[in-house]
Amino acid sequence: MSGYAFTWLKNGGLVGAWDIKPVIGMMPEKVASAMTALGETLLGASYEPIAYLGSQVVNGINHAVLAEQTMVTAEDHKNIVLMKFNEKGMECNLFAIEPVLQEGGMFGGYKIDVAVGDDIPDEAMDAFNKVMKNYLGVSVTPIALLASKVVKGVSMTFAATVTPVYPNAATSVQLLTVNALTNTIDFTDVL
Repeated sequence: MSGYAFTWLKNGGLVGAWDIKPVIGMMPEKVASAMTALGETLLGASYEPIAYLGSQVVNGINHAVLAEQTMVTAEDHKNIVLMKFNEKGMECNLFAIEPVLQEGGMFGGYKIDVAVGDDIPDEAMDAFNKVMKNYLGVSVTPIALLASKVVKGVSMTFAATVTPVYPNAATSVQLLTVNALTNTIDFTDVL
């Protein structure tokens, strides 16, 4: 029967879909071990986890981690990346590092300065809430403040979970760039 796809349900979602459940400060033991081993083998870059984002069942279990990447240069250059690990049996290996947000060094470029969970500054949360108060149709929960840049005021970029407000809606992780001065918001998919 070529041309037909079979779907199976697991925990109310399709197998292969990401099960988004962000956790700050913890991750599965095998993923944490793989990140530690990465730090011992990679030269020229280091990775600091921001949040464990969730898992996906495909040929084992894939795991997603949002991390701050520091490139070792004369002036350490920072980026935000999505790291994907695959766990099969006793092994857990990194299979992708995807850039999410790159630091820019000139006027108008992003300044990476991560604040996670309850450590997000009040002024950043005030700007976030000001812009989001009239945005209807989705439930948005910030995970971390990732960066800011000066463009017509200060634009701040958050990592957040976004769930449309309707039954059985899928949750995603997105970057939200908010600017309280211009009362604007931009959404960019991450996972």
